[in-house]
Amino acid sequence: MDKSTAEAPTKPTPSFSDRVSATMGKLLLSGYGLLDEYCETCQSPMMRDRENGLLCVACRTRDEDEQIKAHEAAQRVKREVPDGNVVAKKSKEVHSRFADSAAILEAEGFIEREETVTRRILVDKIAWAADKLNNTTDIGECVKLAKFMHLSAETIKTLDQLQ
Repeated sequence: MDKSTAEAPTKPTPSFSDRVSATMGKLLLSGYGLLDEYCETCQSPMMRDRENGLLCVACRTRDEDEQIKAHEAAQRVKREVPDGNVVAKKSKEVHSRFADSAAILEAEGFIEREETVTRRILVDKIAWAADKLNNTTDIGECVKLAKFMHLSAETIKTLDQLQ
């Protein structure tokens, strides 16, 4: 095998625990403190910033990984379904075929409107988030929960306007 066809050696990707450890090290050097408290979700050690905000590096790293995977999946879908309008048109056709039957079932009380179910789920999620907000001292988590509650309330408001 000659040099022109030889593949360049690839660096192994660091494991999840290696990435968490590296991030924790950087945070320690930047002034975070390592606590003798553990995350309720993953049992990893918690860290505290200078403003007393709590942080679980393992959960944050996992969340970042999930966001990357979701973005990659969305990109794959865009490549695999080049004309999203075809899917949307088909969905509207199916929906319109069953709309009359659904209206009858809804009027008779056999099914709930999709908006009603969605609204109830959002109200339940806001209550869940309010409970979590009440029990957390992590500033970042508080901000995330407040944003979630705000967006959910806005969605409910929009649903109510549609009805």
